[in-house]
Amino acid sequence: DRFGLKGVRAHGANKHEVKIVGLCCGSGGGDLDDAIKAGADVFVTGEMRYSAMLEAVQSNVAVIEIGHYHSEKIIIPVLVNELRNWAQGLQNVLEVIEFMDDGTIADIIAR
Repeated sequence: DRFGLKGVRAHGANKHEVKIVGLCCGSGGGDLDDAIKAGADVFVTGEMRYSAMLEAVQSNVAVIEIGHYHSEKIIIPVLVNELRNWAQGLQNVLEVIEFMDDGTIADIIAR
């Protein structure tokens, strides 16, 4: 509910306590090897190819796909905050505009 998800796709099953969760926005298949090497029990990403998902499950890493758009939408407020903090040190050099999903302007961070 908090993230506006209508559903997720889950693959694999861990039969032990989850201690390490890997996260990747967008299409996370390219980062799967890093998650496996880090010992991730679960890998949460927007989407991943079927072959990468099979590799994860065979490596005992469960996969939760939340949707490409939703995985990236979650990070936007964090990026906006970081840009806002960074832009405060600049004097009228940078203009950053945050757009809403419908294309309207949500906030002009620095001008």
